[in-house]
Amino acid sequence: MKSPRLHELPQPPSGRHGWPWTEESTPLSSLRQNGSPWPRISLVTPCHNSGAFLEESIRSVLLQGYPDIEYIIMDARSTDNSSDIIQKYAPWLSYWESKSDRGQSHAINKGLAKASGIYFNWHNADDILLPGSLAETVLGFDQFPDAVYLARYRLLQDESGTITPKRTEMPARRIEDRDTFVVISGGSQPGGLMLREKIIVAGGIDEELDCCMDEDLQLRLLIDGPAYFLKGPGFIFRVRAEQKSEALTLVRVREKLRIWEKLYDRLPKNDPRHTYRTPSRRFIHKWAAQLLWRKHFYLHSLRHALWAIIFRVLP
Repeated sequence: MKSPRLHELPQPPSGRHGWPWTEESTPLSSLRQNGSPWPRISLVTPCHNSGAFLEESIRSVLLQGYPDIEYIIMDARSTDNSSDIIQKYAPWLSYWESKSDRGQSHAINKGLAKASGIYFNWHNADDILLPGSLAETVLGFDQFPDAVYLARYRLLQDESGTITPKRTEMPARRIEDRDTFVVISGGSQPGGLMLREKIIVAGGIDEELDCCMDEDLQLRLLIDGPAYFLKGPGFIFRVRAEQKSEALTLVRVREKLRIWEKLYDRLPKNDPRHTYRTPSRRFIHKWAAQLLWRKHFYLHSLRHALWAIIFRVLP
């Protein structure tokens, strides 16, 4: 489906202006400069009671000006106004449903099963794509044709609406093995794109994970090929106290350890990345100790700090 123009979409709520309410991305022609069509992008939004943010998030996808977007929304029987918002934009969606599911990972997998694009990602119901972000990422695959996925830097938006950079501006760069296999993190998932066929081969989203499914998938993809960060931010990430990643602290820690255990079992026996095994476990326990201390889980924090010390002295 070709992205709609601003005048084709419903009028924004009163008082809303700027991107993506009263501004749109520059629309692209159906063909690229080399005469080839733009590759299809499949985006899935898993949603549950996200009505406060959902409309802005949807519009940031639809107003990308991209010629071939397959946009799918999987709503988990929301009890707020999410379904009303989805129906409002239904004419521009490739598919949507409002059915019970087994959580966010299951919803993404259901959307993946319906997707047909060359590139895939899930777009969280409270994230906001920046103007022209999808086209920039697709063009990034021309720059890095060996990439299994491309990641984008983020801007952070607090609850007052203030937007700040996540980090200082950095050039496009390869995501190095040590950066990922030690910290057990595959780079920023929202705003980027992955090769859909590679995701399917990797087994899709691990539905046993509730918080770290993005890092797990990207690490599995990185076993078979490189990934890169593109220059410049691609999306706005909302920072909210009630976010799942903030509220489920102990779950995040358990999932990081689970990812660690499975990741190194997946590597071929002679893979040189096995040398990162002990440093990665040390990093996870140090990270967990610091996170849990900030969240006032003091006993848990001390236990992980002890493990971090133990793994520091191991060869």
